[in-house]
Amino acid sequence: MRSRIASSGMIALAVVILLALLRTQPVWQDLTNRGFDLMSTLAPPVPDRPGAILVAIDEPSFSEVGAQWPWPRDIHARLIESLRKAGAKAIGFDVLFAEGADPANDALLAAAAGPDVVFAADETVSDNGFGEMLVRTDPFPALMEAGARSGVVSIALDSDGVARRIARYADSFDQQVLKVSGGTPMPAAGGKRIQYFGPAARYPRVSYYQALDPDKFLPPGFFKDAVVIVGYNLQASPEVGDQGIDVFETPYTLTTRRLMSGPEVHANILD
Repeated sequence: MRSRIASSGMIALAVVILLALLRTQPVWQDLTNRGFDLMSTLAPPVPDRPGAILVAIDEPSFSEVGAQWPWPRDIHARLIESLRKAGAKAIGFDVLFAEGADPANDALLAAAAGPDVVFAADETVSDNGFGEMLVRTDPFPALMEAGARSGVVSIALDSDGVARRIARYADSFDQQVLKVSGGTPMPAAGGKRIQYFGPAARYPRVSYYQALDPDKFLPPGFFKDAVVIVGYNLQASPEVGDQGIDVFETPYTLTTRRLMSGPEVHANILD
């Protein structure tokens, strides 16, 4: 009997040690991640109403606007004014306006900016030959002087390239949009897994040119009290080039084979 107990104890100890060793291996993290993907997509909770409307910088908008990228900034000023007039309560630009361009158009964008607007900031890791350095890029100063906020739009990726976790930024784009819209920020959200509410293209989305003239293209009250996120949703626009690459794998990609645009990832995090 004692020998059986001793054997059982040794087996249990071996299993515990084996599991502890496995937890340190990449394969364990991969299994954990894929388990999360499966469980979180089986029957996801769905909000009563989507927490954001997406305004897409897309191919139809390039055709309608009739200008190469980057568009003159007075166009973005017109968009802000149009959305504000239509009743939007918060406007987030998942687009980086890092430097001054044309002074007159920059001034128009700054004049349109205000405390209901969040502009993108970015953080990237740069290798200068002596080591890695974190580089932050903020919107050009006149936008902040006008009362707008900035928020880091960088999206965290797991080792397999899937966007599963909320990035660890105190002033993340999502937290800033939440503040502007009257919500309660969650400072400890960084690192937590994202519960997506569906695969790509589940959030209401309109083209940029439609949002420029909602009275003409959209139903009455479409933007009333809405949080609006403006950003890229492109298939193959040569005008934008590398700046247009803003799509990510999510837990749904394994089954749908579809990527999700950066603005829609932010909409899920916001919700």
